[in-house]
Parts: sequence; structure tokens; C-alpha cells
Amino acid sequence: MLNKLPLILCLTDSLEKREYMKNQFDFYGIENYKFLEKKYNIKQFEDWKNEIEDEKIYTTEYELSKSLNLIRTIVDWFDSNESETCIIMEDNVDLSPSQHWIFDWDYLMGSLPYNWDCIKLYHSKLTSVKMHLHPFEIEKVKKSLQYYNTSSNCFMITRYFAKKVKHYHTKGGKFLLHYNNPDKRIKEVQYGSISEFLFDIGITYVLPVFALNDQLIPEDTENLVNKLASQAIIYWWKQRSKLHTKFQFFNYNKDNEWKMEAVYDIRTAEVYREENEKLMIWI
Repeated sequence: MLNKLPLILCLTDSLEKREYMKNQFDFYGIENYKFLEKKYNIKQFEDWKNEIEDEKIYTTEYELSKSLNLIRTIVDWFDSNESETCIIMEDNVDLSPSQHWIFDWDYLMGSLPYNWDCIKLYHSKLTSVKMHLHPFEIEKVKKSLQYYNTSSNCFMITRYFAKKVKHYHTKGGKFLLHYNNPDKRIKEVQYGSISEFLFDIGITYVLPVFALNDQLIPEDTENLVNKLASQAIIYWWKQRSKLHTKFQFFNYNKDNEWKMEAVYDIRTAEVYREENEKLMIWI
């Protein structure tokens, strides 16, 4: 089912995770892929920090490393003229939900909106994931958190999207990260993180067809959301997907869409697995 995927560029920094991804590619008959070593390692920050054009650097070294690795991957792919679309993924992506899809890859591609520039194939939010196609938007969160730093672990892009990344975020061979952002849900100092600006560059939709391997997700509070989201996505595909139609999966703003949410609670680290419908009220 996955042998028709476009070129996959898999970013890796671990032999163990590289082997994990290769085993998945072999299992699903995927041959059109490349492994790319992450050039911008946090430990070598002093060696590459001068490649950043911005006069002031606000984000953490971790975010800078992730941002530069993704931008470099996108720009190099664009310059290569290798294909019209590609999938960029980290080396902890779990492809197993595809075994429970109610469609194949050809049907998926034929059902995408005509104007898409980027499709998030994995997605996470603070409390739930909408398990159907829908436009991407930054999550607005109450209380102390003003937003959630969305995942960039797996997404598909067009050449037009990559062209815009190159235009706006490279300058004279260097990286340019910060722009003034009128969306004040995001602090200005945080808009230099690729997790925030990447999916604003083009028309982005969410289509959660893959997850992350929760055994390869770091054990910290920041990554708890990814762990729970991945568990919930896998559960939904195994247990709930057959209750819905292709029409429901590839369309949005429908009646009763809340029934297609994979729900979890970061306060109790619990994924809701009961078959009964639940109403969750967040205070």
C-alpha cells in the first residue's frame, strides 16, 4: 500500500533509529527513500551558529538545530529538481496505522484539496487530534500556555512550498529565521522556531495517517503530548476507523465531527479508549 509514496527524506541522528526506519521501509515495500544525517547538531552549535543571518537569536539551541536541519533538507530537495513532491520525516515515525487505512495511497492523493502546499501526515495537539482532513491552525490554549508547539515530524510538501521556504528563510547562503508575525497568539521571540513558522508558509492541511513510535519519543514533559497523540492515533486507526467512511475522512466542517477525534488527557497521561462516546469539558 505504501510503495507508491513519493520520495521520502528521512532525517536521522541514530544508527538504531535508522535501522528501525529501514526495517519499516522494507516491510512496507518502500524503495524511494533517502537517509539524511542531521548536519546541525546541538553539540556543534558554536561551529554553525554563524550560518544564521538574524542579528538576535531568541530560540533555544534545540529549536535552532531542528529548524536549520529541516530548512536545509527542504532547500536541497528543491534545488535538486528530483521530484514534484516529497515526504520529510524524522526517524521515529510509525507507519503501522497504514495497515488499518480504509483507502490506499492513490485514493488519498486523489482526495486532497486542489490547493494544498503541505500535508501534515502526523499531528499532535494538547487534548485531541481530529482524525480527518482539516486545515492546519495554531492551537489557542487557555491558562499559562499560549499555544502548543506543533509537531514537524512527518509532512508532505510541493515544490512551490519549498520554493517559498528558500525565498523567505535563506539569504546569501545563510538562514533567516525571524519575521514579524501579526498573530499575537505566538510570542515574537518564538516565531523563529520552524515548528511555528513552517506551516504558515503555504496552505497546510492536517491528515493524521501516521504516528510516532512512543518508544522512541524522549521521556519529558514537552514530548508527553506526542506520546499520547501517537498512542491515540494508533488506537483510533485500529479500533475506530472502520466506523467511518472515506467521505467523512476526506472532508471537514461536517455534522458531528467531534465523533472523529482521538482524545487524551495530558494531566493523567491517559488515552481514552472506551467505545462509548465521551464529553470532555476543559476548565
